[in-house]
Amino acid sequence: MVTPLAQPKTQDVQEIAKTIREKALEYAFEKYARNIQDPVIDELLYRYDFMEAFKSGIAEEIAQVLAVYDSCVQAIYLFDPNTNPGIEGGGYLPIDGVVHLLVQVEAPSAALRSFLEALDQRLTQALEELPAELYANYTSVLDIILITAEDVKNRKGYACLLTSIFAPPLKVWQR
Repeated sequence: MVTPLAQPKTQDVQEIAKTIREKALEYAFEKYARNIQDPVIDELLYRYDFMEAFKSGIAEEIAQVLAVYDSCVQAIYLFDPNTNPGIEGGGYLPIDGVVHLLVQVEAPSAALRSFLEALDQRLTQALEELPAELYANYTSVLDIILITAEDVKNRKGYACLLTSIFAPPLKVWQR
């Protein structure tokens, strides 16, 4: 088994979190807000489509960070625990600022869990700095669930989402 890289320092994780925030905002603006005249971030963060693009950008940036940090990470999936494929009429659910990820690993490690906790803490702080009240009361913005190939094979816990035909997660990255 390959061991993870050395644990980054607090300042490094803080810089990583701010970079994730900025790149995710750029992604969301490019994807969603490029046709909006004079977009205002504190208004956009309350728009469902913009938030979905923003969360996708966060997921993609986290995938890039984890790909470098730990070679045991095999794949990363974005999912929405509130997805209901039976909803008709196109109604939207309330805005959820939390990014929900399934991270498939060879084997979970204490170092990876520790890094993810530090990243969550720093990213939560970085998002609180946005000029909107949306993230003001969040204590965590990352819901990262580690799964293994064995979990997927046995359809154990959240790993069963990978074979869902109604609401499969979105594959963000794969080694």
